[in-house]
Amino acid sequence: DTQRTTSMKRNEHTPYGVSAADSILLTRREAAAYLGVAEQTLAVWKCTGRRLLPFVKIGRLVRYRKTDLDAFILEHLQDLEQERVSQKKSISEN
Repeated sequence: DTQRTTSMKRNEHTPYGVSAADSILLTRREAAAYLGVAEQTLAVWKCTGRRLLPFVKIGRLVRYRKTDLDAFILEHLQDLEQERVSQKKSISEN
């Protein structure tokens, strides 16, 4: 029974089929702090589309899902890693 209860807690879902962990919403201030950028930077990215960072609009409020922020970080880490590999290749070719 204990194992079953723990399993149920781990797999909890909200009414719309999204796991509870996926539904954590952060304010612009919280999201900016999490990413290490200024709040205004997130506002500019949203308005200009310079970076494709999904957001949730609730009335006039803008919120960011933590899972989207984590994906954004991973996406850009991969870009940096690919850039390092490219730089190493160009250095070794010269």
